[in-house]
Amino acid sequence: MENNELKKLVEELKINMPEFTGTNEEKEIKTALYLYVELAKRKNFEPKHYWAEKEGIKRVIELHEQRDSQNVNDIAKRRKITCITISHLYKALLKEFGIRACVEQDIQEDRNILHMRNTIFLKNNEEITVDLQDDMYRIQTRRQLKKFGIQATSRSKEFSEEELTKMLIEVRYINSKEDYRDAKLDSVKRDIQGMDVDTSIKFISSDERVYGGLENLGEVEADRYYKGIVATMFSGKDRGKITQMKCYKKTENGDKYSFLLFVNGKKPSVYLYSPKSKRIVECSLETLTELEDEGLQIGKKQKRGNEKMLDKLLKKERNKKERNNIGDEAR
Repeated sequence: MENNELKKLVEELKINMPEFTGTNEEKEIKTALYLYVELAKRKNFEPKHYWAEKEGIKRVIELHEQRDSQNVNDIAKRRKITCITISHLYKALLKEFGIRACVEQDIQEDRNILHMRNTIFLKNNEEITVDLQDDMYRIQTRRQLKKFGIQATSRSKEFSEEELTKMLIEVRYINSKEDYRDAKLDSVKRDIQGMDVDTSIKFISSDERVYGGLENLGEVEADRYYKGIVATMFSGKDRGKITQMKCYKKTENGDKYSFLLFVNGKKPSVYLYSPKSKRIVECSLETLTELEDEGLQIGKKQKRGNEKMLDKLLKKERNKKERNNIGDEAR
């Protein structure tokens, strides 16, 4: 087949793959883990599917993805994927390295959600169930992995944190346990103890331990990463003051997606995510109204809670600006 993108990817991965130690079974597991990590670095989740408000839009994308999943060369070339396409690509990649796997549906609590994952069949008849798409944001931010070794059946192989860390060192994901970003985020959490929510978010936005070294981070993965930060660093009333909202703008090259954090603290503040710098940047209400005027759409169409509060603040800012403009013209 001409322009075999899968073959190109396989050759690239083989050249860079470390020489693994251990039994044949251990080498097989480490090879699967190496491919898992490297594939996650090269792909980003499809933002149209992730941020779609209507189930109908998600279903249309999923139908296209199911059709496209049969063409692994096309998936290997694409940057944007869903759980459907990346699970088929991972299966094909494993096969190229002599490892058998299948793609299976993960039954979610919400039966309307179509989610696919892989089960790897080791030569000793053990199985490893993995969810690559769910671990993508963790891999792109060098966090501890949670979905390589899921207890799906009685035959499913699981790994302790220590076992997985040792293997991740050998596949060159990290050099030591201290390299996990989790350790850096724990230190940031300690540093913000005693600060109010406004000061804490400002501190987080400018701390390199949070945003440094995120070159492969996609917009969806960034959204999940910052949601995780908020969930682990804040609780109670402070947690309720922070809302993450999608942003998108229609352009000639299609919809561009991002997100913002609205902090409804003593003095309400907004932080826009910058795909270029991989960090959240404080943005004044005045600037945000200007971005809205240029076509930026914020949050869901049906606004509630803090989304509704931000909408009111932006309308108030816009009215103030209009009054000032009228006053300038009258002078």
